[in-house]
Amino acid sequence: MPGHLYVEAFGKLDRNSGAKPLILEGEEDLYSVFSNRAEIMRWASTASDGIHKMSWSMHEAEITAGRDDDWIGFVQVGVDVGPPVPSKPTPPPPPGGKHYANSGWHRRSLDSSLVLPALIQCFYDSLSRFGKVELTGIQVFGRGFDPRVERFIATPNWFNIGPSQRTEAIIAFDEGLLGGPVEPQTIAERLTIKNGQFRFGPLVDLPEEYSIGRKRDQWPFMLSVSPYEKGLAVTLPEWTPTAIGYALGMVTDRAAKIDPTPENFVVGIARVLLAPSS
Repeated sequence: MPGHLYVEAFGKLDRNSGAKPLILEGEEDLYSVFSNRAEIMRWASTASDGIHKMSWSMHEAEITAGRDDDWIGFVQVGVDVGPPVPSKPTPPPPPGGKHYANSGWHRRSLDSSLVLPALIQCFYDSLSRFGKVELTGIQVFGRGFDPRVERFIATPNWFNIGPSQRTEAIIAFDEGLLGGPVEPQTIAERLTIKNGQFRFGPLVDLPEEYSIGRKRDQWPFMLSVSPYEKGLAVTLPEWTPTAIGYALGMVTDRAAKIDPTPENFVVGIARVLLAPSS
């Protein structure tokens, strides 16, 4: 099964404040803008010559602002852009059903932790061409990933900035990210970490407004999802798309220390707005 990522943005897309949007929705759509941004940055390519390396392939993208209080858009990409590897045997069909055998090979899915920083930055850049974006959260659905062979190895030098921009957030996830039910102590031990100015942990009670799948009647990819009852407190050096992607990459990487083979998962991050001090 090829790997897919479905990424949602929450917040506000203001098309009317200040200057006009750089691109009008009647002239372009999010799909075309996102695809071109990815190609300019060499994150993805429409070339089919086998030479251009990609981080993802394009599936869907759409602005949703106005349909819901805070859901402003989504993108869906394929990450089965790695080297060819043997596929799992196709399971036998039910009695009377048709048998569709796979080709025996598929392209390995890139690990989600490696893709998320660039993917979220590209998503935000593209949304910002249509208006002013005030981002309050990101939610990621993953499906069909291969057992991981690569690790998220990154140094946070880019984020060595002053403390004035530090932001508190909560990361929510489902049991699929952990490979199934796991003891809270194990989760806390594996996910609590300090990485430069990023601080992950402790596990905290999860307010309903920060839970995954809010206001959702149907999950993308028809996933069966079991939201974990706790959230992970996190301090980011700044509330930017790159920092958000880095934080989610770190968490999905650390979760793989619990189970390195989760095929399907959900993980999201929401900004915690603190009351101003008196």
